[in-house]
Amino acid sequence: MLNLVQFKNSYMKLKDNKKIFFYILLIIFLGFYRYFWSLTPSWQVVGVSRLYFLDLLNLFEAKVGLLSSKNIPMPNGMIFLAYLLKPINNLIIISFVISIIQLFLIYLLVRETRFNNIEKLLFFLALSTSSYISNMSVHLLNQWIVINFSIFFFYLFLKFERTKQLNTLAMLYIVSVIPPSIYLGGIVTSLFMISATIYITFKNT
Repeated sequence: MLNLVQFKNSYMKLKDNKKIFFYILLIIFLGFYRYFWSLTPSWQVVGVSRLYFLDLLNLFEAKVGLLSSKNIPMPNGMIFLAYLLKPINNLIIISFVISIIQLFLIYLLVRETRFNNIEKLLFFLALSTSSYISNMSVHLLNQWIVINFSIFFFYLFLKFERTKQLNTLAMLYIVSVIPPSIYLGGIVTSLFMISATIYITFKNT
């Protein structure tokens, strides 16, 4: 009987070790995968200029962002985000960092879904290795950063549905108003987020 218990414990330990080893390999693979994507951006005027302006101006002197193709000034939210990345001082590493941030947001989102573990893993792999999503993740462009905030919003939305925590609801309202500060087209995204947050608020009161 004792041998049977020992065998069962050894088997479970081996199974857990294999699972840990698999996840380590997965993290390494995705790290290399996203790193190679970070070598692809051309970093043209739009992306680099935000970092360049921070060398010329004080952060709070940037009242607006870049001008659009129709000479409409963009909000200055991207200038503040670029300020956080400026100390890195390497465009490839900046691309890699924002790509890994997106990867982490995807993980958070998938974790909150109601799929079983295998389905979550497959869903996570599908999103994290998508060539379209991976390509947009390495560019410091307004619309792509708004998509990352959208991923974060849906993670918070699903988390609040599960936990009903008020701090999560507060974060939903905060994230809902961020997109227009980054990209004028984010107003539509923000209206959707605010509407969804108001709906879920009244639904759970």
